[in-house]
Parts: sequence; C-alpha cells; structure tokens
Amino acid sequence: NISYAEGPKCFYSQLVRFSALCNNIKDFATRVRLTYTKLAKRGYKECDLYKKFNHFCANTEHWRQYQVSHKDLWHHVSIKQ
Repeated sequence: NISYAEGPKCFYSQLVRFSALCNNIKDFATRVRLTYTKLAKRGYKECDLYKKFNHFCANTEHWRQYQVSHKDLWHHVSIKQ
C-alpha cells in the first residue's frame, strides 16, 4: 500500500531526471508522456500531476533549454495531444 501522494512526487522527480537527461523537447515529452500515462492509468488525477508539473517549472531551470513556455511544454507532454 503506497500513499496517493507518492505518485505525484514520483512524477516530479521524473520530470527533473528527464529534463537533465534530454537535450530536446521531443525526447523529454516522450518520456514524460509515458510516465504521465502510467500514473493516470493507476488513478492519479490530471490536476495533481499538473500541480507537480507547475512546481517543476517554477523551481527548476532545466526545462528552459527547450525554449517554450511552460504551458506549451505541458501541451507537449499531456495526454490530450
């Protein structure tokens, strides 16, 4: 039994990890989308994952390398493409 709060925390840590590893937005988006999809299928709410995404954008600089706004970046990684 894992606390519900652990899923969004995992998503955040993966965002940080992927942003450090990927040098282009396509690779980053692909990896994050896979993680997002897995967590969504396990019952995590989009709003909770989006909150962690916003927290990631506000507290890290890695994502700025993709030269897009954080809303455009979310559009790249969200399931609603």
